[in-house]
Amino acid sequence: MKIVNDPIRKGKFVNSYEVYGSVFHVAQTTEEIAAKIMSSDTGQFLKKGKKFISVTGKVYLQYPLGVTVELDVKKIKTIGSLLWHIAMAYKKIYEEEEKTTKIKVIPIDERGVCSNRNKTDGIYGIWGHDLIDLQFEKITLYNEGYTFINPNKREKRNFTKSGEPYIITVGIGS
Repeated sequence: MKIVNDPIRKGKFVNSYEVYGSVFHVAQTTEEIAAKIMSSDTGQFLKKGKKFISVTGKVYLQYPLGVTVELDVKKIKTIGSLLWHIAMAYKKIYEEEEKTTKIKVIPIDERGVCSNRNKTDGIYGIWGHDLIDLQFEKITLYNEGYTFINPNKREKRNFTKSGEPYIITVGIGS
């Protein structure tokens, strides 16, 4: 897991999955349990002919972070497993933020009328929501020709040359 420059996404759409569940609660379980309770009808990602395939690639996490975090995943076979890996990454992000921030998080019972989490100045710059607020909404897969464009540095990186077949974006709500 690493912080990357905030990209503008472009690429070839592969598939999208609507998913529902609490990031916090998925992070409290095991990968096997998450794979069973959080997966779609088949629990698998894509069919190629009659054979199911697994997903390897990079997941990008942005909300509610002040930076973009890139997470590598390898041979993920179910949506539930992917959600578990993402939930564990968010759990680690929140733990590391708490260790690196100079601005302490105001406890929920002391927030008054607006119960949103205050912005902190740790390595991830979390704002607006506690981990328990986050909900999975959508997983989207892209492949071939997926390019990051960083307008600040005027650079392009094409992921088809890197050998990683999928780029995965995560819809997180609260």
